[in-house]
Amino acid sequence: MRNREPVQTTRYLTEEFTHEALDFVRRQKNNRFFLYLAYNAPHTPMQAPEEEIAKFAHIPNEKRRTYAAMLSVVDRGVGQLLDLLDELQIADNTLVFFLSDNGGPTADNGSRNAPLRGAKGSPFEGGFRVPFAARWPGVFPAGATYEKPVSSLDIFATIAAANQLVARTDRPLDGVDLVPFVRDGREGAPHPRIYLRNFDRGAFAIREGDHKLVRTEKDQAPMLFNLGADISERRDLAAAEPERVQTLLGTYETWNAQLIEPAFPGLPRSEWNAKDAK
Repeated sequence: MRNREPVQTTRYLTEEFTHEALDFVRRQKNNRFFLYLAYNAPHTPMQAPEEEIAKFAHIPNEKRRTYAAMLSVVDRGVGQLLDLLDELQIADNTLVFFLSDNGGPTADNGSRNAPLRGAKGSPFEGGFRVPFAARWPGVFPAGATYEKPVSSLDIFATIAAANQLVARTDRPLDGVDLVPFVRDGREGAPHPRIYLRNFDRGAFAIREGDHKLVRTEKDQAPMLFNLGADISERRDLAAAEPERVQTLLGTYETWNAQLIEPAFPGLPRSEWNAKDAK
């Protein structure tokens, strides 16, 4: 769609998105701009140009082979975009974030989340711990790795701070400006806790330091893990540390009480799909 009108193209869709993104940057190079480039790949349907798939003939699993081909086209597109920023000499004044929206759905598309447990839709680390990279020459040190947990919500807050915009006091941001932490070495973590909630299953997670409390279903007893020692979330410490469980559970419930009800129909996800099919 372009301006709400269908667009016909002979390009592979991932390449079409790159083409449009490059064209947009060229048009806006002398202006402030915001570009949200949401590639559809790698995602079902598992499709890639044959010449791309052929590059990964050494991968025996067909689904995994196609996955790699799809990802390679994304990689090439991101590289073209970064190269264009350099070519136009606007890279130093352009903040780029790169991340995924969730962990791979391993049963569907050949993705792998190992050594993390779980997959897309799960409150385990494999469900939502994803690559998160940023480039801002002269601000973020090249090649640096920041180890403390951050959130996609921090993107908005970092952009706002870079543009000297202040959030309304009655609508504070959940995100944090990452520049003081990544560039200036501010001590402490950007977030004292990381929260996750899945409203239709009653699943949640709360991480405080290395400890993480997880519930995968509404009526399930929560599980406790120490991610510093057990990144794969295999050793449930709930029975050994009941006081920590109750403390984290109370903290989560306090946070959860501040949230509004979801603005989605009051139907389980399975019923949405059935309704749509009708």
